[in-house]
Amino acid sequence: MQKILIGESFTLDDITIKVNHQSIVVKILGKPIFDEANKIIFALIIIEDITDRKQAEILLKDYNKILTQEVEKQTQELADAKEKAEIANQAKSILLTNMSHELKTPLHAVLGFTDIVVNDPALPKHLTQSLNIVRKNSRNLFLLITNILDLAKIEAGKLSIQPQSLNFLDFIRDIEAIFQLSSEIKNLDFEVSFLTACPRLIRVDATKLRQILFNLLSNAFKFTSVGSISLTVSLQKLDQENAQLNFWIEDTGVGISQSEQELLFNAFYRGQNPDPLIEGTGLGLMLTQEYIKLLGGSISLESEVRQGTRIYFCLPVQILQAEIQTEQTNLVAKDKVKISKFRSLTPKIIEGISPQWCRAFYEALTALDELTMLGLLAEIEPDYPQLTQDLGKLVKAVEIDRLIDIFSLLPTEDN
Repeated sequence: MQKILIGESFTLDDITIKVNHQSIVVKILGKPIFDEANKIIFALIIIEDITDRKQAEILLKDYNKILTQEVEKQTQELADAKEKAEIANQAKSILLTNMSHELKTPLHAVLGFTDIVVNDPALPKHLTQSLNIVRKNSRNLFLLITNILDLAKIEAGKLSIQPQSLNFLDFIRDIEAIFQLSSEIKNLDFEVSFLTACPRLIRVDATKLRQILFNLLSNAFKFTSVGSISLTVSLQKLDQENAQLNFWIEDTGVGISQSEQELLFNAFYRGQNPDPLIEGTGLGLMLTQEYIKLLGGSISLESEVRQGTRIYFCLPVQILQAEIQTEQTNLVAKDKVKISKFRSLTPKIIEGISPQWCRAFYEALTALDELTMLGLLAEIEPDYPQLTQDLGKLVKAVEIDRLIDIFSLLPTEDN
């Protein structure tokens, strides 16, 4: 009331009073009323019962406290679950990484002996057909395990690069040879070309570069039924010893929508409506991107539905030998010249090789008997010089996986 007497208003909150023997919480507002002479003639006092509101505030405060405690509990449980999942995932990745040899070796044996039995001339035709199914699915399983092992290595941070000296022109010719057969089977045009002269010898992780090109070209062939596929290569020199290799893979296939392009490099993604007739796990492009990053490069994609796809990637490499033997390669600097067709592994060339020779070669291959393999190659060299040269390079380089892939193209009793 003191404030009223001096002409000031006041507000009192949370005042507890008793009414009919019950305590209630009120809010009191006081305001002086003046006459025309500006003298206080009376005071306006308003008493508002705010008991319900105060009880609601107390309840809300209690609920907020309980909710905060529950959120903190849930957050901690999620953090604990995430930590446990990460530990389990890391343990899985480490286990798979360490079991690489144990997983691949039995499959090599299955593939090797299946191929040997399939080529046995005494084997009944119905058993040959069954074993061919076993062989095909064993190869698919081998590729799947290889991809999963690499994914595990990436997750465990154990995927490393192993740069080595590489004859780049021979390397590209090997890639062309593998896919030339696919182009003939699907009646597609396949062209490999250089936009610039390239070094004869470079230093790079050849295994990963081969896998990158194999994955990208395999996808191009998988999703192209009419038209053409091309691989174009160019070199951009950075200095006397270092350069950037550029690769373009173009196809006239089904193309990829803009929405799918954003998901394309995710693990296990196979498209919004994957065709059950098209094989694949959805790991190839994800691993390809990881390999390219690991090698210090980058990858990009341009595509439209029903207009084909164009993929570009680049890699830094070290130049070991800059000169190209143009007499042998028919390549001229700054000209786009198609590499001469490398058909040593097409059916027309290899159809005369006997299954008995194939079986003997594969037995030596699975036994890692280099001398026997080279001896067998010498036997067919007069009739198949190019094939002998190509396989001989792989034998000397101990490219077991590549030899197994190529050997599947050689004739059996059925084909």
